[in-house]
Amino acid sequence: MHKKFLLATLVLSLLLAGCGTGQDKPSTPSGSADAAVSEPGPGTSEPASDAPEPVSAVASVHFGRSGTGGKEFAVITGMDRDGNAVWAYETDGYEMTELTRIEEIALGETAYYFNEGGTITALDRETGDVLWRNDEFGGASIHSVVADNGTLYLCGYYGPDFFAVDKNGTTLKQIASFDDDYFWANDIALESDADGNPVIFVTLCGGGPDGYSEDGYVFAVNPQTFVYTRR
Repeated sequence: MHKKFLLATLVLSLLLAGCGTGQDKPSTPSGSADAAVSEPGPGTSEPASDAPEPVSAVASVHFGRSGTGGKEFAVITGMDRDGNAVWAYETDGYEMTELTRIEEIALGETAYYFNEGGTITALDRETGDVLWRNDEFGGASIHSVVADNGTLYLCGYYGPDFFAVDKNGTTLKQIASFDDDYFWANDIALESDADGNPVIFVTLCGGGPDGYSEDGYVFAVNPQTFVYTRR
């Protein structure tokens, strides 16, 4: 009887110890599958959308053309915002003619473009190093315009009437002459038509019934297809 009482007491004690009634659950260790994970706040892993664009060390480029000994040449200098020279590039010398053979084209975001003896040249804006040369143009006394995508459109007084080269130096199109009855290209412009599509307008001042026109004879070129028409 006494043994039965002791056995019952032992069983009851074991049952009460295993229930854990009213006790707090131990906290889950950090990094376990059940651990709470804090969510990052908005924009934590993304750069600010209004972060400033990188600023070029070269704020402007000075194009200095001169002539001596019957030759023309140019010294091109990249300048910082304080007017100090960052780099300098000197062209070769070219025989002087009635047409200008070394001419500035444009300063872009990453490159500076100019015509040197009929070769379109791109210099790195930051260093002045040559990025590329395109000798397929061949014109002089040029007019030019640069599209937003970096494509250069040019015309030369004695031809070609139209030349397009992309920002990497690849020739896209060359038109030696729109019409043999018209010549002396002296202006080029990039505009939009009534539907907002880009159009290149090239003006030639020579030819026609009078041999010369102050207003010029205008040809419109589609920059996608390079189809052109007389206006």
